[in-house]
Amino acid sequence: YNRIEKMRPFSTHGVAKMMHQLAHVSDAVAHPWYAKWNVHRFLRPEAFGGLVHLKKTGQRDYPLHDSIFDSNVLEKLLETSPHGTYLLSTITKIGSPTHPSYPSGHAHCAGACVTVLKVWLDPHGTRCWPGYIVEANGSGLKLQNFTGPEFEGEPIPNDEKENCLTVTGELNKLAHNVAMGRDFSGVHWRMDGVSGIRQGEEVAMNYIQNELDRQPECATRKFKSFDGEFVYLTKAGCSQDALDIM
Repeated sequence: YNRIEKMRPFSTHGVAKMMHQLAHVSDAVAHPWYAKWNVHRFLRPEAFGGLVHLKKTGQRDYPLHDSIFDSNVLEKLLETSPHGTYLLSTITKIGSPTHPSYPSGHAHCAGACVTVLKVWLDPHGTRCWPGYIVEANGSGLKLQNFTGPEFEGEPIPNDEKENCLTVTGELNKLAHNVAMGRDFSGVHWRMDGVSGIRQGEEVAMNYIQNELDRQPECATRKFKSFDGEFVYLTKAGCSQDALDIM
């Protein structure tokens, strides 16, 4: 606490509460599961590729838009296919999951958990990520210190207060990588991940708001959203100035 000298936060404003919230918002995957089956039932990219292949080879006549057949991507698929098909390849040997595509459950969970972490670790969106700036090595399998010409080949520290890589920014990248990595593997559309992250953020916001409303002391939570706007969550009946209790 900022204004209480003889008490430290634990069950309501401490690390224990952060871990508690992380565990609970991970249940956000229940929401996309409902949307997948009860609302959208959207085809996976791999399944759509099957429709394209069957129409392209004259085996079926599906009402697909002509633009897909005017694209040179089909010939590229044919050239790289070991079986001479127009099917969309995936990175996994077992293919896509058999449940619908939209929205992404992985993205949903990532959006929710990263939102909780931003609330606790970087509420003002300005905290520098500790350590050095890193990049992938040539193989892409390991990290190495990034070196720039202005540093004459020396590792670049990330402790500058201006223009540093922030905790919020790095957490946003983490959520993006979880979501978009599913696209790269061929099992999701881009919109599945983009929408899933934002929906997960909404789940976390509602959960944290409910937690604030149930606790005894006034408090406000603040974080920078995935859209770059600051969001304030305040216990009902309390002033937003309660932020400085922490």
